[in-house]
Amino acid sequence: MPKSILSKSFVVIISGFVLSCSSTETNPFGLENIGQLDEQSIEHVELNGTAAELSLELPDTQIGTSDELLIGSYKGANSAIVVKFESVSEAISSGTVQDALLIFSPAGRVSGDSTGSYEVNAHKVTVAWSTENVDPDAILSSYDAQIAGTATFAKQSLLNDTLKISAEVVQGWVDNTTANQGLLLLSQDPKDIHIYFSDETVVGPQLKVTYTTNDSTKEVTLSDSDASSVVGWEVGFELPEDRLSVATGLASSVFLKFDFPEIPANSTINHASVTLQVDTSASIFPSTSSLFQLVRMFANTADWANSPEDVGSSRVGISTYSNSVRFEMNISSSIQSMATDRIENFGFRLTPINPNQSLFRTVFFSSSVADSSLIPRAEVFYTVPRAGTD
Repeated sequence: MPKSILSKSFVVIISGFVLSCSSTETNPFGLENIGQLDEQSIEHVELNGTAAELSLELPDTQIGTSDELLIGSYKGANSAIVVKFESVSEAISSGTVQDALLIFSPAGRVSGDSTGSYEVNAHKVTVAWSTENVDPDAILSSYDAQIAGTATFAKQSLLNDTLKISAEVVQGWVDNTTANQGLLLLSQDPKDIHIYFSDETVVGPQLKVTYTTNDSTKEVTLSDSDASSVVGWEVGFELPEDRLSVATGLASSVFLKFDFPEIPANSTINHASVTLQVDTSASIFPSTSSLFQLVRMFANTADWANSPEDVGSSRVGISTYSNSVRFEMNISSSIQSMATDRIENFGFRLTPINPNQSLFRTVFFSSSVADSSLIPRAEVFYTVPRAGTD
């Protein structure tokens, strides 16, 4: 009699440490696009939680550029804006400054108290900085306490926000009698984050200066700004121990390791995914979706905290997250590699695609959360071929 290959299908659900087995006659997850499964032989293996997990701040997450500038306070996060126009002394070779207006184009806001208005004060920055290299501690600890300009902005306005800057301050830049390190903008709003377009866009900050010469009054508008958000957290603010944070600024990455049971060689992975539940009350979401990547690590968990950038990794996939209560990412290709090539499981790292100076963060529940329905979870559907006889 000719030999044939029979298939047996399995389901692996991983959300913790405890192992239990049971059988079911139907596909309990409603997956209809994973191939022809032998539903009579589907098995369900369940674990409770991850074997290891860590929320870690990676190098250089405080350095970078962004299309957005953030100012204000919300959920323990604070942000100010630094902006400078180094070409002031070139654009105005001589003359007396009469008026100076700093102009920003609104790009949105982070949900908070949306009513009324808020006040913004400008101060001279006294330390050197660039868009690619901003030291928040140095800027916030040494700016000029004297107010160089102030304005009150309506929270719901779609019009440009304009802040009048002291003519004396700009005159010092024109005459090169004062080092031009730009301005620090501090919001007096404790309940909201306001977003403006940065110098990375075509509608970034502008400085409009009106000045007089011996025979005329002139006006120049400068658009070649350097601008960045200066971010930080309130003193004493910490996430609970049963939370994990992925952010484009601080505490940027989450490491996860699930104790997958050994999958038989030559198995076919029909579907595999990681699911994390989101703590929306602690998260600070952007006005648009977030872009995350998941990578498979090449070293054991002891190396995660020591040198996470040096242990090596391989991208599993990229996912767009739209601020819901649940985040899921496909890991089928990675689990297939483990099954086919017998690659050791060192876990995964979830990180933003473009780290920059931002207050946005997505907070997940960890395995230590009291509610077991919120812990990280992985699930694998796979088929094991075996020899048989007709």
